[in-house]
Amino acid sequence: MKMKIIVILKMLILIEGYIIFDQGYNEQFLYATGFSCSISNTITTTVTFSGTFQVPPQILIIPKSISMRNQSPRTFDYDIISLTTQQFQIKITCPSDVMVKYMFNWYAVNDNRIVILEKKKQTSCLDQSIYTHSHNLSKAKQAFVILQSWGMSALNLDFYIEVYEITSTSVKIKLHNSNSNLLQIGYQIVIGTQEAFVQSSLIASPGGQNVLLTKSIPKLNLGFLFPSLAGFSWSNIGNIRMQFSQQSILENIEYTCETFDVTQMNTIRFNELWVFQEILTPMYVYSYRITKKYEKHIQDPIKIMLIELNSEYTNIGDFQVTIPNVLKTVIIQIELKFQPGEKLIGTFLKCFDCGSQNAYKIEQNYLCGNNLIRYRLLFRQQSNFDQTLQISIGISEITIKQIINQSVQQYQIAQLKFVEINP
Repeated sequence: MKMKIIVILKMLILIEGYIIFDQGYNEQFLYATGFSCSISNTITTTVTFSGTFQVPPQILIIPKSISMRNQSPRTFDYDIISLTTQQFQIKITCPSDVMVKYMFNWYAVNDNRIVILEKKKQTSCLDQSIYTHSHNLSKAKQAFVILQSWGMSALNLDFYIEVYEITSTSVKIKLHNSNSNLLQIGYQIVIGTQEAFVQSSLIASPGGQNVLLTKSIPKLNLGFLFPSLAGFSWSNIGNIRMQFSQQSILENIEYTCETFDVTQMNTIRFNELWVFQEILTPMYVYSYRITKKYEKHIQDPIKIMLIELNSEYTNIGDFQVTIPNVLKTVIIQIELKFQPGEKLIGTFLKCFDCGSQNAYKIEQNYLCGNNLIRYRLLFRQQSNFDQTLQISIGISEITIKQIINQSVQQYQIAQLKFVEINP
């Protein structure tokens, strides 16, 4: 088997002496170090955090390497049996000596923009089954699901799970299962606001042995990447052995989906996920002032000024500007030449993720010869990181967007444009 260098990072974020995020890698459930479910059908290990949380955190388990013998009954499961502000205990259960390895990454999170539901177990595994779970994240916009355990009655599996629907109170998981050999599945669901994480569509690896898929992607310094197992297709008399590994290469992260020890897989299905440790939210307009006046000579039809940065933009095109995190308030002044027969419309973001009332609605008509209109916008930001704005100037329109999480997401914070008034 091709050897991989696995880089394990230990990270924690501190606020007022307490940590709000921690992660690690657990390799206690390994046959070579004495792991065997046949001893008592259960094995327990304790994971200790790098510091102390103010309250017990939410725990997420990400399978990294699984080795499962082909013998009956082919079933295993896990549970978190205790959780405190300093540690948690996890238990593996299997009816026979079926599990050889269960190695995983764990993440501990205290963030009100993410809800991690406790592991769910389903024993009704009919094709197209829908499982509904309630949650308490009213601003939920997205979710992902991670397959963590399963059980089967015979050789031949072809199944995967996916998020089917997400609302402000519940999430639905859908099972795709091509035969009746699947006995049970165990999974966790992570629910978040729009900016909490970014996920790919479902990825299906090619079939075969050893390395099935390798991918290199740019590294995002504000988040962590993991492939989240969704299911697999297997029809082989051998064992089930698969793993994900990753390494940092300069500015990229390379991850590999592979089998080991002569295991043949038809495909492995997973999602590629970035979950953000420091969740940035867009700047918003705290207040604004309008001035309308007559100017005999207007040199620039459109002018945008960032007062604190002493910068000015008047040409048509796209411009990027960095707002230092030390500036908690930013004044952006927009001046526009107004002409008869035109109406000015637009929006200014006044709050984030707060429904249909999240923006000021702008509508101004040309009046009494006032050919210059000026908007003085006071923005506020709450971040420990620099912010990036993209300013776009057109012939009759301006747009200001905030780029957050290293260009992965963009949010429009201001837009103004002229439209002709119908006679």
